[in-house]
Amino acid sequence: MNATLDLGTAEGALRFAELRRNEMRATFERDGEYSANGYSFCGFVFETHEILTPSDGSAPRTGAKHDQPVAMLVQLPHWVQFAVPPSGHTEVFKLLLAKMAETSRACGHLFLSEMWHVHIEADDLETARKKRAEMPALLEHAGEQRCESLFAVLDHVQLGRRSWAARILRDPTRLEPWQEQLGGAIHGRFAGIVETRS
Repeated sequence: MNATLDLGTAEGALRFAELRRNEMRATFERDGEYSANGYSFCGFVFETHEILTPSDGSAPRTGAKHDQPVAMLVQLPHWVQFAVPPSGHTEVFKLLLAKMAETSRACGHLFLSEMWHVHIEADDLETARKKRAEMPALLEHAGEQRCESLFAVLDHVQLGRRSWAARILRDPTRLEPWQEQLGGAIHGRFAGIVETRS
């Protein structure tokens, strides 16, 4: 999946994120939705060390160092749908992603989702933050600025946090082009899993 990309570099991580966004778009255009293992989200951790999973059921632990970081797909198992209410799925996923990032000493992670978010038109980060601060805290009260999107968040030691959204339009269903989000996901649920420059 990333045989020629060095995920330890900003360039390699950005290219990997671009390729995954292209895959998301193709999946959405083919299926009318984004789905990964039955959920509307998935992620990747950029492992610097392998994860050892003992056969005795004890906690996973850090293994040998990789020659260069490796992208490990992270998805919730199907059984979570039956054990956890839908409102808790992303919280369980965050815990799984964080544990995998910690155990593998990840240098970054990429979160991919079809979700609702607030679209803010701004020319700079400071303006975007001010506009967001003026809005209701809960997305369901954000009015016309609340939109359905494909969303990607990249946290990386060389880059800090970067995010992109492709708005979903309905009747007929179609996607707008990917747009980088100013200050995107600064306070999102998946912020802070990997220590970054930002």
